[in-house]
Amino acid sequence: VFPEDQKPWLGEIIICYPLVKKEAARRGLAKGMIIKKLLIHGLLHLLGHGHQQKKQRHQMEALEEKLLEAID
Repeated sequence: VFPEDQKPWLGEIIICYPLVKKEAARRGLAKGMIIKKLLIHGLLHLLGHGHQQKKQRHQMEALEEKLLEAID
């Protein structure tokens, strides 16, 4: 448990906008959608989720889709 004045530091999510533009064009999606996907993906990593193994990847992808639907 953290003291009230000290919140836990999970890390940072850094998004490269030129990559967002390129990925949006490649996938035929809006740039905002790509940013949402990257934010969710990054947040899940900060919370300890991974995708190195096939089972983990499927679980993470399912969670990403569920969260994306929740914020749309």
